[in-house]
Amino acid sequence: MLRRAAQEIGYGRKVPPGHGIGLASHFTHGGYAAHAFEVAVSQAGELEVVRCVCAADVGEIVNPLGVEAQMMGATIDGFLDRPES
Repeated sequence: MLRRAAQEIGYGRKVPPGHGIGLASHFTHGGYAAHAFEVAVSQAGELEVVRCVCAADVGEIVNPLGVEAQMMGATIDGFLDRPES
């Protein structure tokens, strides 16, 4: 899954100044998921997500829309799950 996410985001390509690409993967509850993000940092230090790719192998899918919603929700939760300052 990580290779697929990396391929889809274009990992290894030259990115503009101030941009970067990050990869992450996880195995839980019998399924694999990977994310790839292209991010940019503004002059003010603000982080902007330029593009996000998610790849998952969760076995047999009964409800494709449910899997899509789950992956979207997990992606958003990942942004919100950070330590308090």
